[in-house]
Amino acid sequence: VRVLSVMAGVCFLLVGAVIVALIMLHESSHASTAQLILAAASVSLGGLATLLLWQQHTLQKSAAVCVKQLKSIIRGDFGIKPLDGQLASAHQELALHIDEVVDLLYESLMTRDSMADIDHLILSGAKLNEVISRSLSAARLDALTSCLLIRSETESVQVKLHAFNGDKPVEKVVSQFDMSGKSLSDMQTYRRMAEEQSREPLVDSYPIECDRSLVGALCVSGHRQMTGSEVKRLSDLADRLSVALTNINRAENLYQQANHDSLTGLLNRRAFEDSLRERLAKRPENEHGFVLFIDLDGFKKVNDTEGHEAGDLLLSGVANRLLGVLGSNHLIARLGGDEFGVIGTGEKRTEAIAGCCERAIEAITQPMTVGNMEHSVGASIGVARFPEDGETFDELTTKADSAMYHAKKTNGSCFAFFDEGLREEGKRKALVERHLRRAIDEHTLKVFFQPKLNVERSCVDSAEALLRWRDPTLGEISPTEFIAVAEETGLVHDMLSLIVDGIAAMLQEWQDSRLPLRSIALNVSPRQLMRHGFALSLLSLLDGKQVAHELVEVEVTETVFANDMYQVLSEVHILRMAGIKVALDDFGTGYSSLNMLR
Repeated sequence: VRVLSVMAGVCFLLVGAVIVALIMLHESSHASTAQLILAAASVSLGGLATLLLWQQHTLQKSAAVCVKQLKSIIRGDFGIKPLDGQLASAHQELALHIDEVVDLLYESLMTRDSMADIDHLILSGAKLNEVISRSLSAARLDALTSCLLIRSETESVQVKLHAFNGDKPVEKVVSQFDMSGKSLSDMQTYRRMAEEQSREPLVDSYPIECDRSLVGALCVSGHRQMTGSEVKRLSDLADRLSVALTNINRAENLYQQANHDSLTGLLNRRAFEDSLRERLAKRPENEHGFVLFIDLDGFKKVNDTEGHEAGDLLLSGVANRLLGVLGSNHLIARLGGDEFGVIGTGEKRTEAIAGCCERAIEAITQPMTVGNMEHSVGASIGVARFPEDGETFDELTTKADSAMYHAKKTNGSCFAFFDEGLREEGKRKALVERHLRRAIDEHTLKVFFQPKLNVERSCVDSAEALLRWRDPTLGEISPTEFIAVAEETGLVHDMLSLIVDGIAAMLQEWQDSRLPLRSIALNVSPRQLMRHGFALSLLSLLDGKQVAHELVEVEVTETVFANDMYQVLSEVHILRMAGIKVALDDFGTGYSSLNMLR
């Protein structure tokens, strides 16, 4: 069309020129001169009009190409040919500008998508390596080398290099530089690292921070300058990496606080429970394991005599010793106070489990120097095995706890496996506890008085108050049994008022009968004396019943002084200052017995 239009226009112009020439040569033509001139002008105008029409067609075609290109851009289709060469020569500059805009828009949209992907990874709590990998992909530039130098933690002195070797991501530790904390807080250190690793001139670098502390840099090396859009892209990437590191660091701190013991660094009770439940849920059918409950013997004495700081140091030392003898193959947690828990899997043999217990006890009982003092504590360990003793968290922890208390009651600094005897014992204790609570509420416990003979005067002048219990359902319950349950459950404190009521009634009866009476004794357990405020509670009960203090004698066993001596002595001192006599009962059968001394 272009060629034919040009040829037609030229032909029309030539015809017009010939007609004009003929008019000039032949003035005597049949047609008038005006007519010929008009004809020539028409032909010439026709040619010009043809040329103008072609020019308009070319402009329309260029405009249509531009509109098509812009529509493709709006749809997000950047897989189009450049306009350069598709437009008329007069519009080539426009074509170049449109192509440049297309390139800028494409780069901007790709950067936006990359940033959106990285933001999604950050918000979804992705691992740091995922964020780094995506950021490095977005940081790749033509004819330039991008690399990331980063410390995973602000306190770490290990710097890792992340870069691309061709299309393959590369990660390695940088170790040629001074890795002191001071040098790693300076951007120049990371710039030197980047130049050394890339072996190219450094073009630019961008700091990466974690909680406002410098932990790395995004560096670019090469032999050309960066464009404005490239600078902005890498600056945005560095900012996002800083946000990602800060979020990950804070999330890890929150996880650490939620799942680890702040004193020892071990897992806490919550994490122990979650781990045991998860292991039991995912346990293969033929896998065996065990749970240990460890309670320290004699820790309270150290804590009370030397202070909480010394107690904390002792607990940290015990945790480190447990990690040393069990940590490689077992999960260890501090459950609270002086209690620890251990989970072991893949072991069925009793001998192997017993070996773990023996190693733990041996490590814990070794003397430990805290401050300037050397202390020794023991450990009582209860063992429950799965699936033999149970397949749920509640079953295993209840049985391990029961076995641990059995070991502590037996001798201390030993271990005990759970067995069905302990199960029945536990059921019996629970049954006795329920009935004992009802008996205390209904005042069905009875106080009996054992006479005490005065040998010198050959007469009874004192007595000992003894609590006895006959339950309508369970029958006669031994004091050894129900008092032990009362001490374990704290019900022993509720029974004190029943005894005082019985003593007051008996004293009144004796005084009414004018019988000679020197004192009435009542037994006080170690647990009662270790309770702060016990002495004042007893004095208040006696005063409420108008019982003279000098008529009351408190009997304690020597084992009471093996626990919290200072607390016990404090309570005893209050009682003696109030006029109450204190007697040592069953001397020689406890810690001063020949068996214990041997």
